[in-house]
Amino acid sequence: MVLIAAFAWVKCKREEDKNCTHVFFEEAKIRGHPGTGFFADNTYLRLGLVTRRHDFDMLISRLEQFISQEDENGYCISPSINNQ
Repeated sequence: MVLIAAFAWVKCKREEDKNCTHVFFEEAKIRGHPGTGFFADNTYLRLGLVTRRHDFDMLISRLEQFISQEDENGYCISPSINNQ
C-alpha cells in the first residue's frame, strides 16, 4: 500500500485574520495545522486531505457551508493554485 501525502494550504487574507487556524475552527469547525509549524506564519493553515472517506466528505461539506457564508460575513474565499 502506498500513501501519498496530500495537503491543502489556505491563506487568510483579511487584515483582521491574524490566525487562520482560529478563523477556520471558530467559523467552520474545521481543524487544521497552523502555518507556524511548517515555516510559514499564522495567516496560513494546512489541511490534511488523506483521511477516511467520511472525514473527507465532512471537510468538503463544511468548506461549502463556510464559502456560502462569504457574502454575509465578508469573507473572500477563492481557490488558487501555487506551483512554486
